[in-house]
Amino acid sequence: MSILNKLSYLYNIPDDITNKIENYIIFPQNKNLLNDIKNFKIMKDKIYNEYSEQGFIQNNDVLDEYNITSQFDTDLLYYFNDLKLYSEIITKNNINKVERLLVYNLKKNIYGEKRALDNFHINFKIPIISRINRYLGCLTISERSDFFEYIKIPELEISN
Repeated sequence: MSILNKLSYLYNIPDDITNKIENYIIFPQNKNLLNDIKNFKIMKDKIYNEYSEQGFIQNNDVLDEYNITSQFDTDLLYYFNDLKLYSEIITKNNINKVERLLVYNLKKNIYGEKRALDNFHINFKIPIISRINRYLGCLTISERSDFFEYIKIPELEISN
């Protein structure tokens, strides 16, 4: 019996939690990946808070112009495409970001680049929260910070 099993028995920790902990002990995770996952969560919360401070609200009406998730999704698409309308041009940086996903590359090989890009960006069968998670997951830590700076509204200067 391992030390972890003895402790879980002593403190009455459920087996599923013990197994999760044991996996991290036995199979250590890549430090860069763990940092990226932590940053994903921190930045997602920070971005939602920023939208909330700007007056956006959380509701189920994605067509509402003040809906947080709708604005978040729209801004991410715009950011991905170097602040250019997706309907007018697809930028190389956009493609470079999306190519980080295995699923995009598989679909590109089957359906071609344009259809795979449209499937990624404007597939409304995918829930909006999933699209946001996918967008944020594609970004690097520095790109997430850059996106956060992009969505912030500069404070109005009060002149005397």
